[in-house]
Amino acid sequence: MNDETAYSATGMHWALPVMLLTGLMAATVLLAAATYDFAVQFRWLAIGPAALFAAILSVAIRNTLAVARSGASVTLPKPSQRALLVFAIPAGFLASSLGCMGMELAGCTPTCNALTRGAIPLTLVAAIAYMFAPRGRGWLLLLLSGVSLLFLIPNCRCDNVINHRWINLLGLSPACFSLGVTIAMTSVAALSTGRRVWFSAGLAWAAVGACFSFFIAHHMFHFPW
Repeated sequence: MNDETAYSATGMHWALPVMLLTGLMAATVLLAAATYDFAVQFRWLAIGPAALFAAILSVAIRNTLAVARSGASVTLPKPSQRALLVFAIPAGFLASSLGCMGMELAGCTPTCNALTRGAIPLTLVAAIAYMFAPRGRGWLLLLLSGVSLLFLIPNCRCDNVINHRWINLLGLSPACFSLGVTIAMTSVAALSTGRRVWFSAGLAWAAVGACFSFFIAHHMFHFPW
């Protein structure tokens, strides 16, 4: 093995699976609540998103458990696979932002603005660095995971079917970026194990596509609200 096929997992030790499981558990709660609330109001329209959420969370959790059991080195996916996985992370957060804010990308709170204009570009920079810095890949995955967890901070005050329960409970909602966080955790888990790579990449980009589809439907056609 060399730097192009494997990297040391020592730098990731226990922190990476803890971050991944934290993000995935939070995302599971948020997506389950969103699916329920959406289904109550829109019935059959919730079936497709529910199936996507179940599939992507399932593969991400399985890979995360494998991260916790991994040895001293991790076989890397091929460069094309790495690119698909790592660039799904900024794409997922950008798509989530567009779905909430539209083309203006103007957040409704200072926290939302900071995440959109600060944290999303940081994930893009880290993704580019990951592709060209073989000796720092383990630490860059830690960075991507840590930054992704910031998107779980309650940040949105847009009172809609997805956010309503969280605004009542917390004052602000952490739900807007929940699918973006899921995409990030799915990608990092696959990059960390080299397992279920194509399945993970396909689900990650399907989720990105779902976010972009919602952006178009919601902001251009006012559907479903």
